[in-house]
Amino acid sequence: MNQQTEKRKPLFAPVEIDDLYPLERLRKKETNLTQGDFTKRIGVNTRTYQKWIEKGVAPKLTFDQLRKLRECLKITQEDLEGLFEGYPNP
Repeated sequence: MNQQTEKRKPLFAPVEIDDLYPLERLRKKETNLTQGDFTKRIGVNTRTYQKWIEKGVAPKLTFDQLRKLRECLKITQEDLEGLFEGYPNP
């Protein structure tokens, strides 16, 4: 195959946001909720949630918001802590 007909792979393939941040992947997997509906259910602003997934910022949540987040995602406290491992603190 000559170089002109050979298909080149892009140097940087597009990456889906949920491939980078497990929170977004888990929201999609465990709920049928949009980001807006999900954030209303856990009691946070949609833009705040987007910062968590776009910038990888660890959330500051109240006890009640944490409980709602765990319930929506069907995860334990330990799972929740692991979900934000490696995220910088706000």
